[in-house]
Amino acid sequence: MIKKLINYLRETIDEKCEVENFKENDRLPVFLRELYEFQKATICGAKCVLLLLQFKNIEVLKIQKHFTVLKKYTDAHPVLVLPTIRAAQRKRLLQNRIPFIVPETQLYLPFIGMDFRERYPVLEEKKEKFTAATQVVYLYLFYRQLQLWSATDIAKEINTSIVTVCRALHQLNELGLVNKAGTATKVKYQRINKRDYYLKAQNFLTTPVAKTFYMNKEDLPKNIFTASEEAYAKKTMLTFPPIKTYAVGKVAYRDIPPKSKHIDSSMDENMVKIEVWKYEPGLFAINATVDEVSLLLSLKGYQDDRMDIETDALLGDLLCAD
Repeated sequence: MIKKLINYLRETIDEKCEVENFKENDRLPVFLRELYEFQKATICGAKCVLLLLQFKNIEVLKIQKHFTVLKKYTDAHPVLVLPTIRAAQRKRLLQNRIPFIVPETQLYLPFIGMDFRERYPVLEEKKEKFTAATQVVYLYLFYRQLQLWSATDIAKEINTSIVTVCRALHQLNELGLVNKAGTATKVKYQRINKRDYYLKAQNFLTTPVAKTFYMNKEDLPKNIFTASEEAYAKKTMLTFPPIKTYAVGKVAYRDIPPKSKHIDSSMDENMVKIEVWKYEPGLFAINATVDEVSLLLSLKGYQDDRMDIETDALLGDLLCAD
């Protein structure tokens, strides 16, 4: 990665560019050192600190805060370095004027007037991802016993139309996730064994989170469910995060006054994070905590070595038997 970065900078904008270790690294907060690898560089005469992201997830608000913290330790320009980037990620970074470099691909360094995007590759998104409705049907069958279910039964349980459920079951059947039995109005469906059902669906499942914001915990609506890292800590041996996170559905979200929604926690201990889900988080929740499959999908990109171990244990119990 470092070699590609140096070659790209020298070939593109500064043939004398050098990259070396950031000497102030030991003075930085521990949480920053866990998230990034730090390097120092001088690009076209401008001193820069390169932040090589160690995880796939890119949350712009967090990166902005990290840049602010870093500026307390150096007067160099912080620059995010990524191995790859998608169109939506690039758009968010550009909108928030966050300098970034993707070696051999593109760079955006507004402090020296550089914005090279001519080598931007189109990264195709996987097609045929489950819609929110199909994912709900998938989850319904995941958490139910291995038996035959009719579309009518499922529709009543998840409070949606029979047509929507039939459409979802048709897709699950085409993917080999469920088997169909019976004819005409007596058709019923049965999922395959739980482990295969889970593993074969990985390329089609999506995060349930549509958007996030912060609000004062005193203003929380009634229909909320513990989510994200808070829920993960409850289900595993990891420590609890400093800020609690709750999931709400669209109905609960509409009932929250606009003045109560904040884009930043402002380090206020009375603030909590709210995830707005594409489907009702209470459908499969237990003890006011979101279900395990949806939880893991919402945390994709946050995984580290510690979480990998805990996730394996969590899945081991979840997929053990029907």
